[in-house]
Amino acid sequence: MAHVPRTARPARARRIARLLHALGEPAAEAERHGRRLASEVADGPRGERLVILDHRERVDGGGDRGREAWVLRIVLGWSDRDAARAMDCSRSALEGHLRTLGTRFDDQDVQALRHGMAAIDAEHGGRASGFGPGGWRLGPPWRWLILMVTIVLALDVLIRILQAGRS
Repeated sequence: MAHVPRTARPARARRIARLLHALGEPAAEAERHGRRLASEVADGPRGERLVILDHRERVDGGGDRGREAWVLRIVLGWSDRDAARAMDCSRSALEGHLRTLGTRFDDQDVQALRHGMAAIDAEHGGRASGFGPGGWRLGPPWRWLILMVTIVLALDVLIRILQAGRS
């Protein structure tokens, strides 16, 4: 999948992609569906409900309600009211979904999922550009620009040398 810079992706599409990824979709698929759904859903729990319903339609078996409840309440920290509205269920049903999880997820799972969701926002598939532990990295457009400027300068120097040789 071609890389789309973070600045070219609307905030709503990134938020939807994070939610879809948290619900179990691979990052690339989540980003693709996030861009598609961004223009169709409103902000807030009612819009998230459409995202979750869309996810349920695309997943075999209709999705995992327990995981949905865990993601919304524990990972994202939503209120019972907002999480229940997004899942299109009552608060008591939401609590029931959370109870069915038992000890399936722990704090390490929460941290790992939050880290994976943060990668959706990062440029270049989770690598930060600029200074960092991997050194200074330039994105593809800048590489091409630097290459073209270098070629033009080299040709200019070559032309000046040839002209000076004729004189």
